[in-house]
Amino acid sequence: MDIIKTKKVFFTLLVFSVLISLVALGGCSEQATDGNEETDGNKAIATVNGVGITYDDFSAQLLEFEQLAQMQGMSLEDPETVTILENQAVEVLINEQLLLQEAENKDIQISQSEIDEQIDQMKSGFEDDGQFEEALAAQGVEIEELADLIREDMLIQAVFAETVPNISVSEDEITDEEINEVYDQQQQMAEAQGMDLPPLEELEAEVVAFIIQQMQEAEEKQAIENLLAELRENSVIEINL
Repeated sequence: MDIIKTKKVFFTLLVFSVLISLVALGGCSEQATDGNEETDGNKAIATVNGVGITYDDFSAQLLEFEQLAQMQGMSLEDPETVTILENQAVEVLINEQLLLQEAENKDIQISQSEIDEQIDQMKSGFEDDGQFEEALAAQGVEIEELADLIREDMLIQAVFAETVPNISVSEDEITDEEINEVYDQQQQMAEAQGMDLPPLEELEAEVVAFIIQQMQEAEEKQAIENLLAELRENSVIEINL
């Protein structure tokens, strides 16, 4: 059980969703690191309004992207792909720093009791505290570091809660054409696995629920992208890769 990925998951998925298309389009032109050079882990590879992002943080985020890329069948032997992953890892860290600074600007506070509650929920997945501590040690994480990760994650989620509107999608907004299109796509996927779906009449409610979820996620993603664009416009960002 991975108990420390409470941070960066959203941004990892949000940014990784565009990596495949970036590779297909030939990537981007930001300067990348030279993997053969020794780098001080505390070196600032970027700054956001004067706050540094360390090489160690960059390396950890890059590793997550590399693992996701391999799961998608992308080759890490391709220098262009590696450059894209490096650039996007930096972007994720910049986005996180922007949101943490926005939380500070909004004077959002996370209490120790809220952090402890999250840790207790994590502990509930283990037989006892000893097993929990062993899992932390296996990942090279101190309990204080875990608390910091949880705090940052909760701050970011609080910024979203204040600035990203609740998205509501009505069934009336969904057309029969959209329902049929999604059903046909699912049917094709099922047939590719040697299966057959029940008739649309039996699955229509599930298909509609799926479409609503997709529409909500798309609108939420757009709202977050708009927020990040606004924060970037009003910030001083320097990348030193």
